[in-house]
Amino acid sequence: GTQFQVAWEGPGDASDYITIAGPDQAPDGYAAYAYTRSNPVKLIAPKDPGVYEVRYILGAGSKLLDKATITIK
Repeated sequence: GTQFQVAWEGPGDASDYITIAGPDQAPDGYAAYAYTRSNPVKLIAPKDPGVYEVRYILGAGSKLLDKATITIK
């Protein structure tokens, strides 16, 4: 449940967003998200510990552009 910041690189279109999601979730699935209108963006970490992905999603078509694995303890 802690807020954290994510710096990103990418197209930055108005509909693009950064998410935190379980590794088995579809690209349009997420626990939290923030639009790429600021850099860094602020996300809220899931309350449940485990392995998650921080993802850059292209808003047009919900296409996964890039991801990084993180562990919540």
